[in-house]
Amino acid sequence: MVSVSARPARRDRPFRRGRPAAGVGSVGAVLSPAVRVVGPLRGVAPDGVRAALAGLHTLDPRHPLLGGAPDGDALARRLRTAVRAAPGAGPAELAHLLLAPGAARVLVGDAHVATRLAAPEPMLRELLLAAAQRRAARPLPVPPPRGCRPAVRPAPPDPRPLRDWHPRPATATAVAGPGAAAPGTGAAALTVRVARALRAVGLPPHGVGAVVDGRRLPAADLTDPAAVAAALRRARPARPDPAVVPPSVVAAEPQPRLTLRRADHGLLADLPWAAGPRADVTAAGHCPPEGVVVAATTLGGELHLTATFHATTFPAELVAAALRLAAGQPAPGRG
Repeated sequence: MVSVSARPARRDRPFRRGRPAAGVGSVGAVLSPAVRVVGPLRGVAPDGVRAALAGLHTLDPRHPLLGGAPDGDALARRLRTAVRAAPGAGPAELAHLLLAPGAARVLVGDAHVATRLAAPEPMLRELLLAAAQRRAARPLPVPPPRGCRPAVRPAPPDPRPLRDWHPRPATATAVAGPGAAAPGTGAAALTVRVARALRAVGLPPHGVGAVVDGRRLPAADLTDPAAVAAALRRARPARPDPAVVPPSVVAAEPQPRLTLRRADHGLLADLPWAAGPRADVTAAGHCPPEGVVVAATTLGGELHLTATFHATTFPAELVAAALRLAAGQPAPGRG
């Protein structure tokens, strides 16, 4: 299964009062949480999510998931804005809608739920279970954001030939089932598999600056297993990318700068799943102009891949084809 979505830009009015706008390239975008889409689920409706969050507020008004939400009628108004219905929307469309800057933090489709909350796996599970069971969400711990808020500065000059550019973040997804020729889930194996898939569709990744599981690799040929294994042994913790003013140009011949993030989402196994193929989409809240951010998550014996990138930098159909190859699926011809 492969899907591709792109998101437009519009003004952000975030759930948390006083938080920076999450527009592409802003400080808010750098710190913006990832978008998660899961489903199909039974019994999760917008009013159930609002009730779970309102109950959480009663139990712990200062819980980080609420971000300093007000009391009383003001809380109800804020929750109506933050939690919305999206009738008929599937996983790709929910990601498309929620990744766009806006006030919504939770979108509920007919069977899938998308969240844009800084919620670790246990808190996300608790919120969805509470919504389905029509009860208050328990105030589980939420660790503080890592790293410091970077200072916004102009992008450094690029000596390469350039072309006009504007941000248009997009996502592509693919799923490797237990019966597919799925890649291994080790860091080196997945890095090589994704890099080779990008190269196969004509998008060879840059060998400098790749980040795998929060570690920045030294320069290496990402399609060479031995080179990647050696680079992983010498990798250092990656600092947050500095926030820069969104550029208006990009390299005329850009190369993907790969980021790979792996996670086991087995904790979600006891959600009220409905019948049908399961979706587990994790889209990055921020993507540099030449970035390709790939989330690799395992759930129910399946490997779910989500790539976040800019459709104004790389053709969406090529990234989707690369993700199919990385998932062990046949990719359509490039024509």
